Amino acid sequence: MKKFIIYLFHVLVVFIMMSFANAAEINPELSAKLVEFETASKCSFTKTSGVRTVEHNKKVGGASKSYHLTGDAYDLVPKCDTSLKKLGKIAAKIFNGVIVYKKHIHVDVRVEVFHKGF
Repeated sequence: MKKFIIYLFHVLVVFIMMSFANAAEINPELSAKLVEFETASKCSFTKTSGVRTVEHNKKVGGASKSYHLTGDAYDLVPKCDTSLKKLGKIAAKIFNGVIVYKKHIHVDVRVEVFHKGF
């Protein structure tokens, strides 16, 4: 029952987030998979990047065809003690795109599978 309540809470949070500016640009599949990832990893995350403009993407050194430009990616910093590599392995079961960096995890809903850094 506790897991179900946590799941409902995350669904509510995603719904609220989608009600604000730029939320319409976030791929709903990405948001749903984030809820699944948080449940599977027993960890919550701070989103440090979601939808980016072309200008902002250039400023932060993003790839020219970044999944952030289409609302198909998040960069996440965990709020738990689980290692980034372990979180990357869990994420790989949920997201097609996973890149583990030194301080955050990039996840996306690309079509092809691409996993790196764990």
